[in-house]
Amino acid sequence: MSWKRRLLSLWAVLHLLVVCSYVSPWDELRDPILSVSEPYLRTLRHQQKWNMFKKPSKWLTELEAVGVRADGTTVPLLESTNKPDEFFVNMGYSRLIKVRHNVVSGRESSHRFREPFARWLCAENPDVDSVQLIKHRVKHPTRAQRARGDVSDREETRVVLVDLECPE
Repeated sequence: MSWKRRLLSLWAVLHLLVVCSYVSPWDELRDPILSVSEPYLRTLRHQQKWNMFKKPSKWLTELEAVGVRADGTTVPLLESTNKPDEFFVNMGYSRLIKVRHNVVSGRESSHRFREPFARWLCAENPDVDSVQLIKHRVKHPTRAQRARGDVSDREETRVVLVDLECPE
């Protein structure tokens, strides 16, 4: 094996180790490796950053998915947005959060995600006859409202994005 090939193999193994440690849920593995590899990740732009100091949104927007059974009863189809504890369930968590965000976002392209997501919910929940995707928005209380303790009467809107009959 030539020295170039060995060098490339070494780089691939180290890169894989750094990327896997970056997404690792175990702090004991992630922290020591990231403390050394941070300049490398920054150079390759592999770091994901959230703009923590951005002006917060005035609205909390969430997606509600409701299934309607044949007898007219409704059931919630999406679990809480809290991060699950189990490791393997947790792996799909961030992807589902992205899907939820794309379904309710105000972007022009967000409508293309809605019906396929509703069809997927139909397939995952065979006991429902139809699925409704609802954009639920709640206005955050102002600083003055929070200071007064007046947070109970907040402006709220619900918009049905999709009302899909599930195929048989």
